[in-house]
Amino acid sequence: MRAIVLHGSPRRGGNSDTLAHHFIEGLKTTGDIEVFDFILNDMNIRPCQGCEFCATSEGNRCKIEDDMQQIYDVFADADVVVWATPMYWGYSE
Repeated sequence: MRAIVLHGSPRRGGNSDTLAHHFIEGLKTTGDIEVFDFILNDMNIRPCQGCEFCATSEGNRCKIEDDMQQIYDVFADADVVVWATPMYWGYSE
């Protein structure tokens, strides 16, 4: 089994990272699993440019050659996909 964990928080060691860490540790106890862990804030990933190259290219790959290329293959073959990202809402002082 293959799992990919995408850390969306820029804050290392925060709640999102802690929850993801415990999830990964739990997965590892279930048997033979390969975990791919990506800290998105540390990667060079450019936003979509709306060029629609991915819609017509072979394999539907993005034209932008950045760190997202590392994620595409793992994501496509993953049995489990985890987005660990904070949600900020409803806070007022």
